[in-house]
Amino acid sequence: MFNLGWIEVSLIVLAALLVFGPKRLPELGGLIAKHSGVLSQNFAMMTIRILAIALRSGRSQTKIPHKTYWGIL
Repeated sequence: MFNLGWIEVSLIVLAALLVFGPKRLPELGGLIAKHSGVLSQNFAMMTIRILAIALRSGRSQTKIPHKTYWGIL
């Protein structure tokens, strides 16, 4: 997504370590991981709802997927 190499990632981690310190860094990592998972789930649900509305309206050029997502469609 961002096309970061190992050098860029190392610099970001080093900067975060200097700014937040070694005690808060694991806490912040867990918080970021938790919220990125929630954000990903919300985007998936929004995509599914938009697809369901488009399919119900009959105006969509979208084909119905073979497998429904979480039984919503």
